[in-house]
Formats: sequence, C-alpha cells, structure tokens
Amino acid sequence: MRAVILSLVTALSATSAVAQEIPTIAGGPRKPTGILTDYNFHLNAAYMAIDDPRFTWDADFGGDLDVIDYGAGRANFLANYEAVLGEELRSFDLNQGIYTLDLRGTLRRSHSELAGVFHHVSRHLSDRSKIFPIDWNMIGVEYRHLRTQDRLSVIGTAHALVTTARSFVDYTSEWNLAVGVRYSLDQHLAAIAGGRLTLVSVDRATFDRGMQSGGRVEVGVQVPGPAGRIDIFLAAERRIDADPLERLPHSWALVGFRLRGLSQ
Repeated sequence: MRAVILSLVTALSATSAVAQEIPTIAGGPRKPTGILTDYNFHLNAAYMAIDDPRFTWDADFGGDLDVIDYGAGRANFLANYEAVLGEELRSFDLNQGIYTLDLRGTLRRSHSELAGVFHHVSRHLSDRSKIFPIDWNMIGVEYRHLRTQDRLSVIGTAHALVTTARSFVDYTSEWNLAVGVRYSLDQHLAAIAGGRLTLVSVDRATFDRGMQSGGRVEVGVQVPGPAGRIDIFLAAERRIDADPLERLPHSWALVGFRLRGLSQ
C-alpha cells in the first residue's frame, strides 16, 4: 500500500503551479511515533517540446522528511530545486533556478490526511543579471484522499493557499485540484496517469491582468523496485509565468523519467 501511495502522489507532484513545481508530501501509512520516521527523495528530468530556445529541459530534485510523527499526524519538511535549461547561450543553458520550501502539520483520518501548509518559492536567473528578489510566501490547507480496489488505486488532492508576502509577483491566492491513478499490470509493471488544475488569483493593480490558470496531464508506465521506482512519462503542460520576467503562460509537451528513493 505504501508503494502505491508514493507512486500516485509523485504523479501528482510532477505538475507545475505558478511557474514551478510544487512537490507533494508522500503521505504513506502511519509509521511508529517518534522523530525522523520517514523520508522520500526524487530526481526528475524531462525534455520540453516547444519552439522557444528558453525552454528545452526541465529537471528537479529534492525530498521530504517526517521530522516528527505524533500518531494522529506528522510534521513534515520538504525542499526542492528545479532547473530550467534552454539553448540561448549554449547547448545546455541553465537559465532558471527555482527553490521551494514547505512545512506541513497533518492530521490523519482513515484514508485521508488534512494538513496546514507554509509554502515558500524563490525564483532566480542563471547567467543573467537580476538584482531584485522574485519570491513569495503562502499559507493554507491541503487535503488528500486515497482509495484502492484490487489493482486500481486513485488519489485526489486539493489545496487552497493565500499569499502572506511577495516580491515582484502579483499572486494573492492559489487553488489546486489534482488526481492520480495507478493500475498494476503485474508485480514488475504498472500504468500511471495524473492531472492537475491550478488557478491563481492576482492583484489586478500590480500588473493589470486577471486570474491565471495552468495545469498538466500525464500518462506513463512505472517499474517498481525494493527501495524505489522509476516512471517513464509523456505529459502536456500549461505553466503560469513560465519566464519570471515576462509574466505570460507557456504550453509544451514533455517526455521524461522520474526516480524516487524511499525509506525502508
């Protein structure tokens, strides 16, 4: 069951919101209470099919750690770094670095988990001049529910966040719905799919624009192992504010892989 949950949530977390990925806590079944009870780490890389030299490759790595499990829930810390590469200056031109830090405190109930969330994002340019910050903080709630039957597992997530501080962005809140599906073909292979819709409300007075929308759909196959697994996927994505200075959405197709290591 734990491997199923981790697989599904990773499919959900591969979707970008507000121009960067927001990784999702793995959220496996309860471990013994205590300190440092669970951890999960990932590495993703994908080719971006779009006629724009700023966007050629997308990669991210990071992990989350259950700092304390108090039985009824857990306190979790997540850190992630996303790199966007183009080909403007060289073949592999790292032009964006995006840092995400999350803190969660959760409550468990049967197949569900409710969390209070602190979310921080900081966007940086590489080999480009930028002397001002681009970052924001949000707080809010997140809900996750899992259902399994025979070979099929489905997980749904939703979160609502409001902005508490921001620099060079106009975001005031974020609303997100996602679903992930995993169907086990046999013990060595599974089919996976996922989708996410993100809506971001903005302060119209800042950049004279309205609500922003983005999302992603993904299909693929998964090969599980004793200490982790690999996904190979195809996806289509619309990313909000894909370039941090341009403030316009961009759409592309992706093909890539995802590796995740799990605690034992």
